[in-house]
Amino acid sequence: MPLANPVPGPPASVLAAILAGGPTPGQTNRATFSTSNDPLLPALVTEVVPMATWAELDANVEITGILVSNGWATEQVTTVTAAYAPLPTDAVILANANAGGFTVTLPDATQTGFSPGQRYTIINTGTANTVTVAASAGQLIGGASTVSLSTTNAFTSVVFDGTTSANWWVWASSSTSSSPAGSAGGDLSSTYPNPTVAKVHGTTVPASPAVGQALVATGTTASVWAQVGGLQFLTAGGAITAAMISTAQTAGYQGFFLDPNYTWTISTSLLVNGVQDFIIESRMIGSIGWSANTSTGTGSINVTSTGVDGIEIYASNPVGSAGTQGIVFRHCVITGASANAVVHFGGGQRRCRLEHCFVQNTSTVHTTVASGSNGVAVTTFAGSGTLNVASTTGFPASGTLFAQTSNVGAAISYTGTTGTTFTGCTVLGGGTGNLSSTSGANLVHPPAAAVIDDAGISNNNSEDQTFVSCDFAANYGVAIGIGFGDTGAHANDTLWNDIATASANGIFSVAITAGGGHNWLNYYDRSSPVGSVTANFGGTLIFRGGEDLNNTSTAGLSHFVSGTSTTTAITEITGRNVSLGTPTSVLTVQQYGVIIGRGRCRWSGQANIGSSTATLDLSDPGGSFVNLSISGSSGTLLLAGAYSPGAGPTVTGWTGTTTYPGTALDTTATDIQPPSTQAQSAGTSVFAANAKHVHPVYTFQASDYGLITMAFDPATATTTNTALTTAGTMYVVKLHVPVPQNITSIDYHLVGGGSTLTSLQCFAVLYQAGLKLGITADQSTNFATAGYYSAAISGGPVAAAAGDAYVGFWFNGTTGPSLLRGLSGGTGAANLGLAAASSRFGTANTGLTTSGTAPGTLGTISALTTAYWAALS
Repeated sequence: MPLANPVPGPPASVLAAILAGGPTPGQTNRATFSTSNDPLLPALVTEVVPMATWAELDANVEITGILVSNGWATEQVTTVTAAYAPLPTDAVILANANAGGFTVTLPDATQTGFSPGQRYTIINTGTANTVTVAASAGQLIGGASTVSLSTTNAFTSVVFDGTTSANWWVWASSSTSSSPAGSAGGDLSSTYPNPTVAKVHGTTVPASPAVGQALVATGTTASVWAQVGGLQFLTAGGAITAAMISTAQTAGYQGFFLDPNYTWTISTSLLVNGVQDFIIESRMIGSIGWSANTSTGTGSINVTSTGVDGIEIYASNPVGSAGTQGIVFRHCVITGASANAVVHFGGGQRRCRLEHCFVQNTSTVHTTVASGSNGVAVTTFAGSGTLNVASTTGFPASGTLFAQTSNVGAAISYTGTTGTTFTGCTVLGGGTGNLSSTSGANLVHPPAAAVIDDAGISNNNSEDQTFVSCDFAANYGVAIGIGFGDTGAHANDTLWNDIATASANGIFSVAITAGGGHNWLNYYDRSSPVGSVTANFGGTLIFRGGEDLNNTSTAGLSHFVSGTSTTTAITEITGRNVSLGTPTSVLTVQQYGVIIGRGRCRWSGQANIGSSTATLDLSDPGGSFVNLSISGSSGTLLLAGAYSPGAGPTVTGWTGTTTYPGTALDTTATDIQPPSTQAQSAGTSVFAANAKHVHPVYTFQASDYGLITMAFDPATATTTNTALTTAGTMYVVKLHVPVPQNITSIDYHLVGGGSTLTSLQCFAVLYQAGLKLGITADQSTNFATAGYYSAAISGGPVAAAAGDAYVGFWFNGTTGPSLLRGLSGGTGAANLGLAAASSRFGTANTGLTTSGTAPGTLGTISALTTAYWAALS
């Protein structure tokens, strides 16, 4: 009901009327009592107004005294689920935001109908989403523009302070968050709600750090962002370049850590030259299983470069600050299809390593021997040979390749290609055998090595490399190759620890053409190369522990040695050939090679010694060769007198020389010089000679004349002239080479000169095992005048193995020179008891009329009654 204002009547009756009748909700009528219009107002202060059982106060009542209630005083409760603006009559607002967050906007309490002291309590009754309490424009809630109620039962109770500051104040709350406003202080700067951290405990913090930098204090109140070392973390994949390495080192990083969940690429070769101490690390995974099966995880370093190696690590200047050293790849998977190398450790670098890496070359580049090269001996490739093949597509313009031969295989360098030929071919090391165009025995492929470790830069040896717990795999090609780039500046002192290899379709898994000190601990091969697991064409390989099994069912060796001054030493390693195919050998020694078994080797199958200058040393009594058969008719086999706990090999197929070094000492020998308390036996009919024994010497030796070897003591020669009679015929003299030697010159003495000699058709040449080792320059001037000559071998020195060698002389002209000869001339005693082919003095090749060349192989020898003198120095 409308009320008159001022309200007539006594105060008590007026209040009773208000409480009893009650204005309707939203009514804005206000009853005002004052002493000016109601003299009885003071009585209302103390007067007790009787109430009904309950009364509803649905209006704004201003009470300046005390309101006493003997029962409950209740407030209006409103439930909302969407944006809401409270009314003057609201008191408690239950806000349920389950359907979505919304805002409760407090009214401008300066409006008519509101009074200072207006209160609201807003409660978030939902279980999801946020209820935001916001003030009207220009007003604040406890100094902030909003209050957030983000959890169930979070609430805020606010009260309006009046018209002076027109703000709402929080007088009670629970689990609320708010956005402060105003200027920030302390360690913060700028203004709320988004201040900036300016200090940490009073220490100034500079802005804009670079990636990987940390905050470093420079004093008690100052700091800087600085690089403190470690690996730079790279993610998302992409290219890896040498420029990135340079930038990282400039920034103070010690390497990269590559996110293993991504693929990284090398598209134009990663050239690491002149870099020191840098690590590329990840947690990529990859491995080789049985039968050359490979598996990898998600991430990898993918080499897509063509015509060049993928990762090249070398030093153009191996000394000083420009050197390359300490480059490490760790826990990386490096794959690609390259006719070159996926990873290439080149010349001059030091202390570089692969650790826990999987390296694979998936290249399928290969070809076959064409009929034009069928039957050609690879020994004829001496710089100008041509190898005919089906196609050279995919091969580099120059480099190294492997070819199957009748003697397992050979490494061949070439300088050029056409569509179907390799030109400028040179056989590396001591590779031998004939090429074949027969299907199944005609494979030709590039090194395509997963890792090639060679010089690559002339005269810069690479040293001190380590490979730990790594797997190397190739499709066609060797898994690991050593010494291909420059056999004169090769890799030395490498350590291969816990290594597995596989060549799925290649001739060899591991091949070496130069270098020494390559030590292998716990080496395993998981493939069936058609040639052999390891092939040594020059250098030294030393194995200890593991299994180098060739699992092929038709052919294939564990070890193949065929090279000048090559050695493969094997200690406590298992080798076998599963089915004894063709060639039926676990290991083959050819040319000047040496295979040494040491420790508890366990070999089965068949071993072949294929040259008079080759040695198979099985003299360690700790070896086990009970299932090994020895074949061959030339060379040297060293055995122990007894084996324990194993047993010796079967030698019924062996007809060459067998010795038993160190089986026993004959302490009764009297021809030992110098005498010693530990006598070194010279040997008897029962005991083999000890390697350290010394015989007394009573005659002049070659060394007394400054020579390595000579045909006979020149003091026993005659001065009778016996000229070389037939032009274009090679006259040969056999010499004993006592131990492996480097030969510099061929020495001879003329007692009479020849006449009208043809320039560039008079030479001296050196052969061993039927192969040419070296030739002198033209001797037509020397051959014309009597005297002693020491003719240098062109390009020498050349390496000669211990054993027999032949020196050959030939001339073209009217009269040949007269060489110094022995007294036996004309009697036939010079070759007493020797077969013609083994004569000390004889003739061999004929028709030698081509300028500046010599036959690559020594022809059949015919005995000669004249004992000519020759020597080597």
